[in-house]
Amino acid sequence: MSKPLRGVVNLDIRDSVPDWGPYEQPQALPGSPNVLCIVLDDVGFGAMGC
Repeated sequence: MSKPLRGVVNLDIRDSVPDWGPYEQPQALPGSPNVLCIVLDDVGFGAMGC
């Protein structure tokens, strides 16, 4: 379930209020493993070589 919109949407952007704060980089929890998952889609059969 998404959280409710806390901003205000009006016809003019000057009268609107955004619903976001500054961007913060996501942080992993302490002790989390280092895992990298690479997913390739639509690369064709020839691109799967080493």
